[in-house]
Amino acid sequence: MRPDSSTTGRGQGLRWAFGLLTVLAGVGAQAQQASVTLSAFPGIALADGQSTLTVTAEVRDDNGRFVRDGTQVVFETDKGTFRSRNVVPTQGGFARAILTAPSVAGTGKVRASVFNLNAQGSLEVEFVADASILSSAREFIEVAAPEKVVYSSQHRVLEALSNDQGAKLRYREVEVAADALQLRPASYDLRARGARVTIGGRTMDFREVYMRLDQRRGFGFAQESVTVPVALALGHTVSMRTLQQPRLRLVEISPSGFKTSETEQSMAMLVFLNIEDAPSVVEGRKAVVVPSRGIQFQKANLIVSGRNVMSLPLFQLDTRTSSPVVTEQFVNVSNSSLAVNYPYYLRLDPGATSLLRFRYGNRFGNGLGATGGTYLDFESNWNRGAEMEGGLTFTGLARDDWGVGLRQFWQPNRDTSLSAQVDLPANRSLFANANLNRRIGGYRLNLASQYGRSIRGERFTSDQQSLSFERDPVPIRGVPFSLTAGVSAFQRRFTGLTDQTQRGAALNTRFDSRSLRLGPSASLLGSYTLSRIVGEETRTGFVQTANLTLSTTPTRGLLLQTTYDFVQDGVSESFLGRHRLTTESLYTTGPMTLRGFLSQSLDADRVSGTLSLNYRFSSAWRFTYGFFADRFGSDSYRDDTFVLGYRIGFREVGVSYSTRTRRLGLELLGTSFD
Repeated sequence: MRPDSSTTGRGQGLRWAFGLLTVLAGVGAQAQQASVTLSAFPGIALADGQSTLTVTAEVRDDNGRFVRDGTQVVFETDKGTFRSRNVVPTQGGFARAILTAPSVAGTGKVRASVFNLNAQGSLEVEFVADASILSSAREFIEVAAPEKVVYSSQHRVLEALSNDQGAKLRYREVEVAADALQLRPASYDLRARGARVTIGGRTMDFREVYMRLDQRRGFGFAQESVTVPVALALGHTVSMRTLQQPRLRLVEISPSGFKTSETEQSMAMLVFLNIEDAPSVVEGRKAVVVPSRGIQFQKANLIVSGRNVMSLPLFQLDTRTSSPVVTEQFVNVSNSSLAVNYPYYLRLDPGATSLLRFRYGNRFGNGLGATGGTYLDFESNWNRGAEMEGGLTFTGLARDDWGVGLRQFWQPNRDTSLSAQVDLPANRSLFANANLNRRIGGYRLNLASQYGRSIRGERFTSDQQSLSFERDPVPIRGVPFSLTAGVSAFQRRFTGLTDQTQRGAALNTRFDSRSLRLGPSASLLGSYTLSRIVGEETRTGFVQTANLTLSTTPTRGLLLQTTYDFVQDGVSESFLGRHRLTTESLYTTGPMTLRGFLSQSLDADRVSGTLSLNYRFSSAWRFTYGFFADRFGSDSYRDDTFVLGYRIGFREVGVSYSTRTRRLGLELLGTSFD
């Protein structure tokens, strides 16, 4: 059989791209810059105004080595507040800050900037409204079929097909056996045909069915037999008989079971997506879906353009990847800089994962390109759904800056959670922290502790403890606000070049508004916190923080969110000012997408902004412009990036230019998805 020309062209392009990788790595080393990599633990938190998580910034120079101790990192966020300070010096290449959750649910954007290295990194952290959502973020779904289970990253759909209800799905107390099923992991949406659905011991057969697994709600058409009277003519007489005839009945699905429904439903919810045209898919006999992380496959085959390019006994795919070509999560070239991230799985089970990860380079947090450096890491992760999760990591094996990290989260019951983290970064220092949250009736108790000390280099020891006790929000009659009140206490100690001890206590009051509709296209949300602090060797008096967010859709395709922040705490205001205005926007129209972010301190010399413009001239040509700028006092940096991309089949190649690297570069193996 003769291959078609488009497939042949794509194969030649792939061989040509791999042939250039070695050359590109050498070229990229000529102008590489520093990188900032952000992580958070836990990665999701309750939006209660009290829960905390640790944000860690890993800072490396252009050769992939950790930067010198004392390098200043500026942390900022658009949701929640950083405890104690926003400017943190590195120790062993890492800087850490404690982020306190906001009182309103949503996705927070965290940024960390290192101005003297012209480097910035960003991270999104999810804050959820209640503990049930927090628990479901650690759950998993099992899908299996006798022949194969297929996932398309372009469509972000998992599909299983089999005769005689051989396609199986299991999630908590929900079990589905079907002839065909499709699952959208991000939204828990399930569609199935010829399905038998079981919820908590109750079972029903459906011809077609739709469900939101996490809500145990949906609808379907159940086939049943009904008795129908029929008149038969026998000569001059008429005889009445009964016959059994099939009939479809609309059934509503809920946590309590199944019941007949007469409510109109959208038939579009039952339609399957056609994933046969996907440029690449992952196939396996069994898949375990962790909606917040990825999909685990047993005996996986990576299929690109209809051909099996790789077979692996164990494989995990990140469901958040935007590339329709699954192999490009391993290798890509940006601005002629090579970046490799290849995991080899040693164990892959729903509750346990271990792997060796080979890495070359660190992608820039913003802009094009990557730093240098070769790394081999060992990672082990474990979980028991909503009850427990944790991990152990050895980074930089065989390097002199190797490190160890251990993290653990427990939730023994719905009212109690405990998280702990221990790090030995670059085998030069020790960092540990623990956080306990406990609900007692209508109150919440939070206890947090941190400890750090040097192992090599400049000697230092630091520790910090805090305790808070707050009442749950109480609605205020007659106004759209709720009130939260409580008390807190803290102690901080540091020994090194200088010794310092701080102790204090505070009475805290917080007002949170409900979302106020200002019209068909605008809403307003705000909060205000007032604390009275007393203590020794610490700032005493009143501390105030407030924010007001206006969300609007002034015209079709345009979303705007503007936030005003006020901080008077004697700490962060000295760096970032008391008043800050932040605007985020998204505008889509036809072939163009425009995203923007601007944060300006109104009484300090601090401004940060990003702009991303994507314009597609045709099905083959695309132009992208990116703008990144940051200024903090006398330190500032800026990067403008330009990419002209051309699509060959489902792949895209391009030419790029960055004012940061000051050179033209190639874009390969980084297929765009839009």
